[in-house]
Amino acid sequence: MNLLPHILKTELVMTARLMEWRHFFKMRADSHARAEIREFTIPLFKEVIDTKPEIFADLKWVSPLQLHHVS
Repeated sequence: MNLLPHILKTELVMTARLMEWRHFFKMRADSHARAEIREFTIPLFKEVIDTKPEIFADLKWVSPLQLHHVS
């Protein structure tokens, strides 16, 4: 018996050290990652790199083409 509906909006709060975020982006924005997680990760990466480009700018595995095609 399901008590919650299948579509339920929720808010997620994540905290991590910078090195952990870098690892997360390397693993979850990679072309080998599942499409569902990439749909979440790439827009998040776009926000983070706009905020702290000096920390994440060297992550070149995400091409500009990938960033523009995922909304």
